[in-house]
Amino acid sequence: MSKRRITDLQSRRIEANQAKRKARALSTEVAFEEQDLGPEATGKIVAHFGASVLVEPALSPESLVSCSIRQNLPALVVGDDVVWQPSLKTEGGVVGALLTRKNLLYRGSIDRLVASNVDQLVVVLAPEPAPGVLTLDRYCIAGEHFGCDILVVVNKKDLLQPDDPLLQTLETYAQLGYPTVLAQTTEVDGLKALKHSLVGKTNILVGQSGVGKSSIVNHLIAEAKERTSGLTTSSRGKHTTSTTRLWHLADGGDLIDSPGVRQFWLTTLDDIDLQKGFVEFRPFLGECRFRNCSHEKEPNCAILEAVEAGKISTERLQHFYQIRSENHAFGNPDAK
Repeated sequence: MSKRRITDLQSRRIEANQAKRKARALSTEVAFEEQDLGPEATGKIVAHFGASVLVEPALSPESLVSCSIRQNLPALVVGDDVVWQPSLKTEGGVVGALLTRKNLLYRGSIDRLVASNVDQLVVVLAPEPAPGVLTLDRYCIAGEHFGCDILVVVNKKDLLQPDDPLLQTLETYAQLGYPTVLAQTTEVDGLKALKHSLVGKTNILVGQSGVGKSSIVNHLIAEAKERTSGLTTSSRGKHTTSTTRLWHLADGGDLIDSPGVRQFWLTTLDDIDLQKGFVEFRPFLGECRFRNCSHEKEPNCAILEAVEAGKISTERLQHFYQIRSENHAFGNPDAK
């Protein structure tokens, strides 16, 4: 006896019935899940632990709630404003929606997210470990690209010598319009200028490992109690912060402490955005003889003429060349 064949029409009916049963089961599951949850509320993510986040409710910011994340949401970061629901059976909750972001900071590539809704990028340098001015430029470009103010902080000012090149670096960036402050965590008023510059803003501390970011957090926020450590024998900083965390400042504003990074790549930026990241380039962009000018050897290059006139420093132009070369080497299809 031959096997009975199922026609195409019968096959489609079977698939349709299976889909209906699956939808009913999913609907029942969701309904049951919703029965275990309280009313929706808004809040802010203040810490991220991978599969869960710590949410600060907007109506009761003194009580933090550990929440799971619905699978249909994009990747969440510290600083995100979200809609969440408390669990009626446990002390936790569920994040169900992401509200509009002002900006989204990422490190290197778009899949290495750092924080969102940031007003000011606080770049911390120190005499030790030796500061990398190229890395400072990367942070400044990132701040310009993400729409953040830039504050340059030199910590451990007691280690500065009168002729320290870092002092000249501060002057250079102050002339570019970036505010600069000196800080010292071992002095009573060593962070006074820094405190004043953070008020009323959501700030994020960035910089090389070992420059004292965690020590600054400890002195600004008593409850932070971040673990600190000295330098390694190679004078490179140890990573002491492993989780990005948002803290509230006593005088107003917020401070985000993120894991230290020794490099900050800008490989997602095309050449046009990269040029705009150098603030002193902007008055001269579009003024070159050639539309696709590389600003290297072309005649009537407005950027090169500005360098000769002292309006753009040779060092900053060299940094532009180097960062652009890095972008091309990393294969950014738009960096041409």
